Amino acid sequence: GLHMLDLFVEPRCRLFGIGKGFVAALARLCQARDGTWMTWQCLPSNVAAMSFYGRIKGRRFNAANFELAGDALAKIAEE
Repeated sequence: GLHMLDLFVEPRCRLFGIGKGFVAALARLCQARDGTWMTWQCLPSNVAAMSFYGRIKGRRFNAANFELAGDALAKIAEE
């Protein structure tokens, strides 16, 4: 599979198919590498992104996102 970390299209460039084209290119890359899935995250408050992902038939599922940063990252790196 493939995890898309971030997708951003400048507001003035939206609605021209740029985001969809980028996702389509990643989907082709994923399939070329025998991948069968793609995942990504989006803040629920990002209304434009939520709408876009719905239009391309992205399936929303419940997941918990975690991060290690700062002191917590340094501490576990020492172990």
